[in-house]
Amino acid sequence: MSSSSPSLLSRRSTAELELPVPPEFRCPISLELMRDPVATKASLVAAYHLALADGHAAARLAEAGLVPSLVELLIDGDRSTAEKALAALDATLASEAGRARARADALAVPVLVKKMFRVSDTATELVVSALHRICKKWHDGDDDEVGSPAARRSAVVDAVQVGAFQKVMMLLQVGCRDATKEKATELLKLMIKYETRGGAHCIDAMDFRGLKRVS
Repeated sequence: MSSSSPSLLSRRSTAELELPVPPEFRCPISLELMRDPVATKASLVAAYHLALADGHAAARLAEAGLVPSLVELLIDGDRSTAEKALAALDATLASEAGRARARADALAVPVLVKKMFRVSDTATELVVSALHRICKKWHDGDDDEVGSPAARRSAVVDAVQVGAFQKVMMLLQVGCRDATKEKATELLKLMIKYETRGGAHCIDAMDFRGLKRVS
């Protein structure tokens, strides 16, 4: 794909928005019915660049069903597929629609947390970025049904219950890039916030000792 492709695609209407893949794939944007690993990875790269280049395109991709499809790919995908799916997911979550779809997907947070430390350092940092986008309130407009405090709290509680607190603590202890460290620290604060409010009960008291290392 040429460097100009994402910008050209982003100017199309929603009805015309399609990724150039073989006709045997019924829904290339949502990555459904992908049978060829090479085509799957090519479409993931295209989706990533499209979502990254244009916020409106990211929202349209989310509305087309991209988020749950990416989550499904993460479950059994190899390292290369997982990294590309995480990059596309993180870019899509920059849109309000993307965050809404992720908060509404019961598998999104558990699958993301499970992928920490299991794929690569790059994948782990992408997971932290994605969780940060899902759990944080971004602006006043991020308060519809799935952007409400209750929906965000549910996402944070889900993360805590599947072990996100301990994994994020471990990441900060072993070290990561400054940008990831900032997001990880904010995630910890969100998880502690809802723990102290009684929203989750899966953080062991011993876990808080490590917070002295977080700055």
